[in-house]
Amino acid sequence: DESPVVVEGDWPRDKVVILQFPDEAEAKRFRSSPDYLEIAKDRKAGTEAVVLMVKGFEPKR
Repeated sequence: DESPVVVEGDWPRDKVVILQFPDEAEAKRFRSSPDYLEIAKDRKAGTEAVVLMVKGFEPKR
């Protein structure tokens, strides 16, 4: 989302990117993969970022 709306608190960012993985191990594999490490160089050189890993949950039905 390139126009996130802050409902409460302070979020001095202008973009949100969410990646979803089947589990934590897969997320860690992605972050340590040579392909990701290569493209991450450009991201780190061109922006300040906050990177979070959060656990999802199944909604109650």
